[in-house]
Amino acid sequence: MDLSKLVLNSFKYPFRNIKKLPVLCLLFVFIGIIPIGMISNNNYITAIGAIAFFLFILLVPGYFISMIKLGSNQSAMLPSFNLVNNIYDSIRVLFFENSLYAGSCCFIFDCINGIWPCKQKFN
Repeated sequence: MDLSKLVLNSFKYPFRNIKKLPVLCLLFVFIGIIPIGMISNNNYITAIGAIAFFLFILLVPGYFISMIKLGSNQSAMLPSFNLVNNIYDSIRVLFFENSLYAGSCCFIFDCINGIWPCKQKFN
């Protein structure tokens, strides 16, 4: 495949089904009002932004998984929002990421402990 064709297709892809973009755009706008609510000391605006942030965390990773699944089938369309499946996939992604980070931290701790062992003896 030609590099220019890949770049051109990457810019065309999000606009193939424009109906699905407003949901993500609204989440971004609502997340962006968190600092405005904090500066103006308005707890209601900050709460709306925080709720949008948690919705973003619960929806977007699952939606990306749906995009990858459809892309692996060589489909050029955006997947539809399926709230239950997107939240379920997002929870799986977050669990996987956290277990990966915890495993990495344990590995690094074991390596550091192997290089500089603890001198304290436990009874």
